[in-house]
Amino acid sequence: MINKVYNHPYFGEFYYSIDIPEQFKGEEKSPLLLFLNGAGERGHDYEVLRRIAVPRFLHEGKIKVNAITVCPQCPEGVTWVNLTYMLVDFLEYVIKEYKIDRSRISMTGVSMGGYGTWEMAMFAPQYFKKIAPVCGGGTPWRANLIEADIWAFHGDCDTTVPTSCSLEMVDAALSCGKNARLTLFHNVYHNSWDEAYLDSRVLEWLTEF
Repeated sequence: MINKVYNHPYFGEFYYSIDIPEQFKGEEKSPLLLFLNGAGERGHDYEVLRRIAVPRFLHEGKIKVNAITVCPQCPEGVTWVNLTYMLVDFLEYVIKEYKIDRSRISMTGVSMGGYGTWEMAMFAPQYFKKIAPVCGGGTPWRANLIEADIWAFHGDCDTTVPTSCSLEMVDAALSCGKNARLTLFHNVYHNSWDEAYLDSRVLEWLTEF
């Protein structure tokens, strides 16, 4: 993964890591996977960003993603839900900078990033074809705004973010006629991202357009 800095006119320096598979180097109209980190990985430190989930697994070579993968780092003191306008600006920058195909953008995130994934899918639905929120939650009364296909994940023993948070979002999406499903991992606590990204086909699903 390559470490980069995006300079936002209001928020200032915004760290992100990017993985560009060989087949997409120099290509036009590449697919994009956007990953949103959890609360414990906030700050301005690439090593912290790579502690868990997609950034860690890509860095260690445990996974391969059939898309350009961008992992922004949420600054300290805020959450992704607070940064929706900034994330749209960042996404537009990434689309132009890396020649992204707007029709092939997906998103995933863990914990605070799971909340951010749900929120961005409702705040800026026009960008995303597929989302995979992991141990997150959101505002189910706004689920009708989502346009993306949904595959959510949660551990059934999670005591940090209750399983009901994902259940409520998926149930609300289904009641609005959305294409949504939830995978619950038995005897798994908050770190359900290990099973989601290493043991399921979610990364392949997110990049199948």
